[in-house]
Amino acid sequence: MKGTRPRLLILSYHFPPDGAVGGYRWAGISKYLARSGWVVDVVTAAPPAALPPEDGITVHSVSRRRTLNDAYSDWRRSSASPVNRALASQLAVSTAASSRVRSAIFNPVRKLAGSALAFPDHGRGWNVAAASVARGLLRERGFDAVVTTGPPHSTHLAGLACTIGSRVAHVVDMRDPWIWQDNTRPTSTALLTWMERCVVRNARCLVATTREFSEALRARFPHKEVAWIPNGVDYERVRPAAMEKYPGLSIAYAGSVYVGRDFGVVLRAMHMLFEKYPAFRGQCTLRVAGSMDGPHAVRFRELIENLGLQDSVIALGIVSTNEALDVISRSHLALVLAQNQALQIPAKLYECVALGVRTLVITEPDGATAREAARLGAVVCSPNADASVAALIEGVMLGRVPERAAHADTSYERIAARVGELLLRLSAFLVWCEVLSEMT
Repeated sequence: MKGTRPRLLILSYHFPPDGAVGGYRWAGISKYLARSGWVVDVVTAAPPAALPPEDGITVHSVSRRRTLNDAYSDWRRSSASPVNRALASQLAVSTAASSRVRSAIFNPVRKLAGSALAFPDHGRGWNVAAASVARGLLRERGFDAVVTTGPPHSTHLAGLACTIGSRVAHVVDMRDPWIWQDNTRPTSTALLTWMERCVVRNARCLVATTREFSEALRARFPHKEVAWIPNGVDYERVRPAAMEKYPGLSIAYAGSVYVGRDFGVVLRAMHMLFEKYPAFRGQCTLRVAGSMDGPHAVRFRELIENLGLQDSVIALGIVSTNEALDVISRSHLALVLAQNQALQIPAKLYECVALGVRTLVITEPDGATAREAARLGAVVCSPNADASVAALIEGVMLGRVPERAAHADTSYERIAARVGELLLRLSAFLVWCEVLSEMT
């Protein structure tokens, strides 16, 4: 050991107060590790917090640098401004046919250029500086272990850069798979696979958030130790369910909408319910808080318009973490979307359950989320089970579905104890390897 108290260095792009749900995993674990005697340093892209961190935790905020992709994104936004659109319409002299030809030629090129500039993920512009700061901390203080957590998975590359050639244990925490099975870009997939193998080769241990994901990692890397450390909740941060609920029946979703996440089954179920009970229209409201990428936003709006639910859906946009928790706690039914995510579990599931709110999870019945949701007492429905979702909403409206108590088996205090044991064992293993090396 490097001193009387074990020391841990964490590289996490997200961390409070940036509000990203991915940052709360190691914020919670590090908090309880510090209370149990660990000294923790965190290197993050998040801005400095207004309040000082927990005793024993030092947070190093490393600003993300501007990249070519940022300049490209700014140009795209400016070129789509009303002024530029008006100017373009005045100068337009080509026919619709020639415009389609140009689109067919240049759109693939534009998409390819945009993809290249965005490679490997949104951590670009931060990782080099983060690796430099982390390397300096390793030389200055010495640590028993270094944990990198992703996404963005390029954070693991920063961990590789600062630990390669040293004897410190590098623990790679993958909250989601790095390589998605449905990736349709062979070149980028090959490069990401090579990066992942470089990181894994240098890592002492891989950590997954679900049992299913850990088994998949063991199958891919049979000679590497893999640990399963689930997500959880810091009960000191998450408040109990609000006593004052929204009027009528409120369904709440808080989180990002991406990959396969889709509101279709819920919106169709609401439409079915209003057809059966016209009086429910205006009393049942879906509140959505969080970011939604372009294609998902378009589909969301189209579904609302086609089903005539404009007055029954409130899009709150991106809100603060406390506001999102308040929306959930004041609602009667919390919604978790986890379609096409067989190996991972949305962290929001644990927060919804901790708040003691009835929780509906939309996912395939044979995935990791379905099994964990059932264990925690949430209701699981498949993405096409419109009638089942409608029946659940009807039951809540008519008072047939009781409130539920918060599930206590999700505390980061308990999870941190497991993490501490794992890190101490890995560090002790490397110390013995060092001793044996010196003896031989």
